[in-house]
Amino acid sequence: LSGRIIPTGGGKNMRFIFMDESGYTPNWEDGVEEQPYYVLSAVIIPIEKYPDACSKVRKAIEELGIPKADKPLGLGFEIKAKHIAGGYGWWGRHTNERNRVREIILSFPKENEGVAVVVVIDKQAHLERYPTPEDPYELALKFILERVQHYLKKVGDVGIVIYDLNHRLTERLSDYASALIRNGSSVLKQTILGLPFEFTLTIDRIIEFAFGISRNSIGLIVADFFATMTYQYHKDGKPTSCGWWDLLWSSLDRCDDGRVEGCGYKMFP
Repeated sequence: LSGRIIPTGGGKNMRFIFMDESGYTPNWEDGVEEQPYYVLSAVIIPIEKYPDACSKVRKAIEELGIPKADKPLGLGFEIKAKHIAGGYGWWGRHTNERNRVREIILSFPKENEGVAVVVVIDKQAHLERYPTPEDPYELALKFILERVQHYLKKVGDVGIVIYDLNHRLTERLSDYASALIRNGSSVLKQTILGLPFEFTLTIDRIIEFAFGISRNSIGLIVADFFATMTYQYHKDGKPTSCGWWDLLWSSLDRCDDGRVEGCGYKMFP
């Protein structure tokens, strides 16, 4: 994929959908205390914008003079969002550079005609509310694909998902995503009278679901920042004075009435 617009028929253009997660533990119920939330992010970028966007980000990061950055960002070198969030190592002594990296990466979707979507699962609340709670990893994927489908339909495009490789989840999530794309997603709603009704949401705007390695992809690095920073914000109790959260929030998809909740942001339960 060289960055040109790929003709798909029906006037549709192609978008990259980069996904990453934060808060994973092999056994999610046993790991609630260690990782109280699970966050899944999707960063959606028009393919024709992506090459120039990557060049701009690489140049901006290179200008910071980060030690051991012996390769360009996304071409064998990555900056982990958890190191920026926690101020680990060199970052703890270089606050200005740390803040600049966060600014560069969190502004990536908005500056390149893209959007982001984040889904947050409160694991403890999920356990307490449901006698047989659904697996949060599959549930988050279902929620985010529904919202990506909504966005792609709104802009009249299609997309390819590239998910950051997690060997413990790869086969499971790949099969689950393919089933949703093939069969649609079952959605339970309530009527204005409070009566439940169920319908199937078609997931036909997503062409493929594949995996990638973050050190070789700026898009996956950006998705890591959106997942990790969202996780950190919720784990820290949603602090009111948080400029970088406002920046992250500004890139999230909005509904027709301007709301982010329900489109670019989903908190469950």
